[in-house]
Amino acid sequence: RRNLSLCSCNEEIRKASIEYCKSLLVVANKTNADYLCLASGKVEDNALNNLDMFIESLSEIFIYTKERGYHTRICIEPLDQYAHKKNTIGSLDMTIRMINKLESLGYGTNDFVLAWDSAHVALNEDDFEKTIKDLSKYIYKIHFATAILDKNHLQYGDHHLDFDFGFMDLQCAKKIYAYAKKYINHKVDFACEIKENVKDNAWKLEKRTFEFLNKVIED
Repeated sequence: RRNLSLCSCNEEIRKASIEYCKSLLVVANKTNADYLCLASGKVEDNALNNLDMFIESLSEIFIYTKERGYHTRICIEPLDQYAHKKNTIGSLDMTIRMINKLESLGYGTNDFVLAWDSAHVALNEDDFEKTIKDLSKYIYKIHFATAILDKNHLQYGDHHLDFDFGFMDLQCAKKIYAYAKKYINHKVDFACEIKENVKDNAWKLEKRTFEFLNKVIED
């Protein structure tokens, strides 16, 4: 809505995006939020150039956080890179490129973590187990989300559909949970991500997704 992007090659847009994130960090710190979650922004002409701009933006944000003594960490969510949102940070390959660049600058889990989303991984045509294994050090949040993967379907993409549609079901979620338990050695938050457009149905959806989560994690 603000036409912002932390990976933009337009310096005016990128600087405005950084300043907006800083303002959100002030609020996050006041409310004792553990994480400020963000996405990279869209690919422009060259994804690798956008990656470099995103790294610069993150570096400025990390420096600001440390200077202020904030405990809030940045949580980066890789979105779909090709299908719908077309974000710079999306595929496993690009996410690892980002991590390698940040680690080379001395940043790690004290500065940033990842949110892993099943819909984005599926839309990127990456493997669930491999992405969780390769990114395990940084994954602190897992979203059970679905998507229609038929590229000819009108609802193809990241629309936060109910689990009645797309690939997500209890069996799929249990596999993801098992991969997380196998490869991740720290606490992880699990959540269902579904968009409800009818206000009166929100509490029913919350109850249903809570029951779904309980079934996923039961022995």
